[in-house]
Amino acid sequence: MGKHIYITLDSIYDTRFTILSLLDSKLAKRQIDSDYFLRTADEFEYMSHKFFKLMYSDRTKKVLMSSKLTYMLGYISDYINETKLYNAETFENEDLKVYVNMYPYKLEQDEINRMKLAMLPYFPKVQDIIFLNYENVSPTWIQKEIGLMIDYNLLDWFQFNIANKFLFKVERLETLCLIPKIKYIPTHKMTEKNFEEMIHDYLVLADIQFVDSLYFSLAI
Repeated sequence: MGKHIYITLDSIYDTRFTILSLLDSKLAKRQIDSDYFLRTADEFEYMSHKFFKLMYSDRTKKVLMSSKLTYMLGYISDYINETKLYNAETFENEDLKVYVNMYPYKLEQDEINRMKLAMLPYFPKVQDIIFLNYENVSPTWIQKEIGLMIDYNLLDWFQFNIANKFLFKVERLETLCLIPKIKYIPTHKMTEKNFEEMIHDYLVLADIQFVDSLYFSLAI
C-alpha cells in the first residue's frame, strides 16, 4: 500500500452547494439552515435526485470557481498529523505527496497555482501537491501509491472499475477510501437495509469508510 493522498476537486470544493445556489439561491439558504450538512441524499425539497444528478453531471469550471472549500481539507490535515504520530519511526512527512485529480475540469496553470496556494496552509510540510487530469485512475496505481483516497463520487469509480474488471486485477485495496454517507439513487427507491447491503459488497473490495456529508460541505 502506498502512503500518498489522492483527492478530487469535488471533494475539497463544495460544487453541490454552488449548483443549488445558481439554480435557486433561496432554496440553497434554506438547506444551509436545515439539514444540508447532515443530509443522506442529494435531494432538496422540490428538486429530485434525478434532476440534481443531471445538473451535477453537467457542472462546469464556472461552478468550481464559484465554490468554497470544504471541511475535508481540515480532515486531511488531521490525518497527516495522526499518521505521522502513529508511524513516528518510519513516517517521513517530507516525502508525502498530495495528488489532486481535477477531472472533469480543465484548468489553466495560473488557476492551478491559486488552488495550490489555498491548500498549502493545510499541508505545510507536504513535499508536493500534484494536479492530475484523469477520467479514471487505475486501481493498480491506487494500490501502489495511495494511502488515503477521497472522492465524493467514489462509488461511481468502484462501479466503473468493477464493470471493466480492473478491480479484479489487484488484491483487496488496503487504501483507506473515504465516501460521503450519500445514497446514490432516490431515497424512496432505496431502503436503509438495501443501502447497507450494497455497501457490504464494496467492503469486500476495499477499506471503505463512510463519513458525514459535513466534511464534503462548504466550510462556514
